[in-house]
Order: sequence, then C-alpha cells, then structure tokens
Amino acid sequence: MSYITLKTKTKYGTIYKRSNSNYWQLYTLIKGKPFRKSTGISIEQDKEGILALEVLQNITKMNYYVSKKNKSVNILAKDFLKTLAKINDQTYDTITLHSAIYTYLNSFKKTEGTLKIYQEALNDFKKFIKTDVELDTINLSTIENYRSKLINKNLNPNTINHKINYINIFFNHLIKEGFINENPCKHLTKLETRIEKNYIRPFTNDELKILLNYVKGTYWETAVLISLYTGARIATVFNLTWNDVDFTNNTIRIYEKKNHKEIIHNLHPQLRAHLLAITDQKVTSNRLVKNISDKSAAFREILLKIGLITKKEKVKGNRRNRYELCFHSLRHNFSTALAENPNISAETRLALVGHSSLEMNARYNQINNNVKIQAINSLPNIDY
Repeated sequence: MSYITLKTKTKYGTIYKRSNSNYWQLYTLIKGKPFRKSTGISIEQDKEGILALEVLQNITKMNYYVSKKNKSVNILAKDFLKTLAKINDQTYDTITLHSAIYTYLNSFKKTEGTLKIYQEALNDFKKFIKTDVELDTINLSTIENYRSKLINKNLNPNTINHKINYINIFFNHLIKEGFINENPCKHLTKLETRIEKNYIRPFTNDELKILLNYVKGTYWETAVLISLYTGARIATVFNLTWNDVDFTNNTIRIYEKKNHKEIIHNLHPQLRAHLLAITDQKVTSNRLVKNISDKSAAFREILLKIGLITKKEKVKGNRRNRYELCFHSLRHNFSTALAENPNISAETRLALVGHSSLEMNARYNQINNNVKIQAINSLPNIDY
C-alpha cells in the first residue's frame, strides 16, 4: 500500500489516505490490539471523513512528516479518536496511571518482599503526580521532576536509581502490553553513586562464640547455626519447618524465595546434633525457628547488647543497615569458609551458596553429592 499526500504517525496510530482514493483510514491500537478503520464512503459524503480530513490538514500544516513525539499532533490525534468514537456511539477507553499501576501490581509474579518494594516506589510516584492522568501525558520531564524531588530529600543516589528503575520496569511492561509506545524513562541517565564505606563482613570465630553463648537455648541459637552451616538468608531460616529436615538422609532442604532456588544441604555434624537435641519442640510447633516480626532489627538488638556492634545515629538518606555485622554476615561466613578451602572447587561453592548466577552453571556442572558432603563437613565446629 502506498503512503501518500496526507499522512502522519502518532502515539494513537497512523492516519492516512491513499493517493488514488477519496477514502481515509486509521491504524491504531485499541486496548493493545491493532485496529483499522475505513469509512468506505467518500470524504465529501461522510462526517467522519470530513473530520479526518480536517485533522490531517491541521497536522500537515504543522509539519509534513511530524514526529510521534510532537505533543500537538498527539493531542489532535487523541481528539480525533474521541470524536470518532462519539460519532459511532462508542466509548473511547483510555488507561490511566492509577489503573495501570493497580493492574500491574495485581499481576505481579515476584515474592511478597519484592512486591512491597514496587508498591512503595509506584505509589510514591503516583503521589507525586497528585491527580490521575492518562499515560501519554507522562514524559521525560515528568520523570526528571520526580527525581529532582527525591534528590532534594537527600536520598542516597543508589536509592534514587533503584526507585527510578522500578518505574522504568513498570513502563517497559506497559509497552509490552501495548498501552504506550515509548518509555518516558528511556533517555534518563543514572545518577553517579558514591562508594559505600560500610560493608558486611563475616563474624570472627571469637565473635561467633560470644554470639552463640548469648543466644544458647533460644530460637536464635537454631537460627544462627542454620545460617552458619547452610548460608540461608534470614527470611528463609524463619520459614523452615521440621518437614525440611531429613535425619535419615542427613539433609536439610533450603528454599530461597529471593531467587526461587531449592538446595538440598547435607547436615553439618554440629547442626545435626543441635537439631536432634531440640526435636521435642515439634510437639508445640512445626517451625524450626519461632516466627517473629522485623527479624533483622531483633537480631541487631542482640548484637548491640553483647557489644559486637555499637549504636550509630542513622544518617538521613542512608540505607537502614549501616553495620558491618548483621544476620547476613552468617551467609558470608558460610561462603568464605568454603572459599578458603583449596580442596573445594568454585563450582561446588557456588552450588552450595545458591547464587542466582548459578542457573547457567548448573546446566553444565553436576556436582557430585559426595563432594558436597565433604565440603559441608569441612566447615569448622564452633565450641561455645
């Protein structure tokens, strides 16, 4: 089909007529699906055709080949579609920011923790916009203004980049669904980030003795030993049940929600002995560890009480955890102990730690179970 005298591309589709015809046509996207409309009647006899001709003439006056980014053209095209729908007794449906965010979050397929992060980011952006708007009204300038607001709040550049990235992923999703043609975050460059001075480090053996002596006989003793000898994250540890422990095969099943990985660990002798000593707890609860709210904060209070960390004043804009030691340090202990053993290969260590980058590695490397057992058993006992 030859494109002709009167033609323009907009966010709402392409309006044109053939050079050898008196009829006009419109290609657009309605609810994400391609839609073509042709009157089949000459322009002079059809009010739709007259309207189309007027729109096209107005557009060509502005520029013969206008860009789809041209705001005036988009307004004309949108008004045209609204008028066209009205003439045909139809409703011109548009998706707004509020409804798009609601639909997106309700179709979210990630963990609850990740969902909460996206909810906070998108709802904060929605609050910044103040009123519900059509998606096409949000542009690069809108995103820049929102980021400026975050900068003025003295947030960490890393935090700001993360918040903008969540919005960027949201708009990419809308493009995929056919609701918009362009991501307003596309040309926004990331803020330069400053190097974090604080880092998480593993516990020393002396620090582990102090910690385990203090929590001995409590559910925290179980939690610490599990993480120390499996590398499990805090949320994973508190979700474990006795069904995950198999004393017959001497294994414990670890399922990391963060990256949807299941790892079957051999039970380290010290962890096995501890779990066998507390099996009577199965009578009152199927959980290995008592579930509590704000686990990280509770563990931090323990470290403060026993002097392994000292109280710091929270600096505005900084991350919540500004301590070298925290529960995640136990995962560092697990990984570091494996790495320091020259007899344990990198593939074995990565398979046991369960980082998400292992997916490709696992396709080509099948680690012998005996090798894993030897690796776990090589981890040192902590006498306390």
